[in-house]
Amino acid sequence: MFLMGIMLSPVLGQDIKLTFEKSENIDNEPDSVLVRDINGEICSMAIIKSNLPGIRFYSNLGIEKVVHDYSMYRIWFPASAASLKIVVPGFSLYEHPLEYKGKSMVYIFILDVSEPDIIVSYKADSVNKITISTFPVTARLKLGDRKLGRTPFFLDNQAINSDSVLTIVKSGHFKSEIACDTLKPGASYQIRLMKFSERRRYYFDLTGGIIIGFGDPVFGLQIGQLGKFGYYISGKTMYRNGNTSGPERDLSWAVSGGISKSIYRVNFYIGAGYYNSDEYYYFQQGESVGQKGFMADLGLIVNIGPSFIMSVNTNIRKGNPIEFDYVPFDISFGIGWAF
Repeated sequence: MFLMGIMLSPVLGQDIKLTFEKSENIDNEPDSVLVRDINGEICSMAIIKSNLPGIRFYSNLGIEKVVHDYSMYRIWFPASAASLKIVVPGFSLYEHPLEYKGKSMVYIFILDVSEPDIIVSYKADSVNKITISTFPVTARLKLGDRKLGRTPFFLDNQAINSDSVLTIVKSGHFKSEIACDTLKPGASYQIRLMKFSERRRYYFDLTGGIIIGFGDPVFGLQIGQLGKFGYYISGKTMYRNGNTSGPERDLSWAVSGGISKSIYRVNFYIGAGYYNSDEYYYFQQGESVGQKGFMADLGLIVNIGPSFIMSVNTNIRKGNPIEFDYVPFDISFGIGWAF
């Protein structure tokens, strides 16, 4: 199946994603759904899966028929049409090219819409004011470099420089920016600020720490996805310095992976992994004792800002041999970047 996604965005408001799912020969369709054009030729058909009302369709050769059934639009147009044009109310026209293969086809699309970030309404009794409100409330407003106050806030239309940018900031949320030349007198803007924990982002995290009780250094790299729910994979190296009974040194490794959950600024994760070392924790009677086996992996990542993150992590290991009374574990701290 071939998938191609296109994002359509108005100046203010929602994001719409149009995904081309697949095409197939219309001969697979029953005769009852076939439509012929003015020349008597069987039309091609587009199926648009969407709950949005009021969508209009055009092609360079016209549209023969449109049927809207609940969550789906069916559009018939001449098979040799070079493009299908889609108009969603409040958005600019989008034109999807079509490749004519000498026969009629069925094209299937998916049209999704996100929750609006900005809702605009108008009040006739406040033509000289612009109302800015946010969810959540009490976000900080800046007009250029000048601090205005907290939302909800009333802007004097005559005091706004059209070249400025209105910046809206709330702790734990991504900031929102609006170009002042898009603000309309008398309008009320309701702006939804997105939490750090709501947006899916990829990240990498460089970590360093020690094995508790032994003092051996641990270095690692973790990559994954942040969001309401996410995942990660991690790799570490542990450099064994040996002890006073021998000069042996050992470079060991561990890998792990698991799932995560974000709450406000913090991303909690839990997983499992495997570690391996030929010469690891103890020297018993002049001989090194190796360690390998499964381990538990726990940690958290804190969103310091929209992109900068810090982390703390521990691995708890127990493997063979198990003669030791002490279960080794490490503590690592890290810094990274989310994007």
